[in-house]
Amino acid sequence: MTAAPIEVQLRQAVEAIVNDRKGLHWDCIDDEALTELRSDVERSFTAILGADRATEPPAPDLPTVGGFVQLPRAWHSSAGIIQNLVEHACGGVGIITSRKGATRASHWHREDWHYLYVVSGLLLYEEWQAFGVPAIDVAVGSGITTVTVGPGQMIFTPPLRAHRVTFLEDTVMISISKLSRRHAEHEEDVVRL
Repeated sequence: MTAAPIEVQLRQAVEAIVNDRKGLHWDCIDDEALTELRSDVERSFTAILGADRATEPPAPDLPTVGGFVQLPRAWHSSAGIIQNLVEHACGGVGIITSRKGATRASHWHREDWHYLYVVSGLLLYEEWQAFGVPAIDVAVGSGITTVTVGPGQMIFTPPLRAHRVTFLEDTVMISISKLSRRHAEHEEDVVRL
């Protein structure tokens, strides 16, 4: 007999935990009961998925050098097209609009990485080895890599790589990052040049 799919096992585990607490009034649950419930769910998920998968999503297979990113395969139907941009966990997604001639970034990130997907417009992306940090790739070294990015294209910036974006046209882009896009949290990770 084969095991049930993981989704079914997880649903059954949560149902069993909830059934054990049928007498509880869920609108009056206290912090202690909620903590106990969370612990029971985490233990069940750990037992089904294994400790590493229950607590953290799998790490994405990220490039080590910036530049263009191959988008996942698009899904086509009579209704249109679905184009996923990333297929792994991320911490923040933001829409950034910029005017022609503006420059953004001119910084590097200690831990964060991000993708930039251009919806409309055109930008010049520059990336180089951040000063004062160890080199993370030999191919690019400390030279500046420059690419022009247009609609439907996406680039990736790993941590510890200085980068600057200059907008050649009014541009709308989507930023997808490892860490939160909340301003204060974002700024804690940034080293301005």
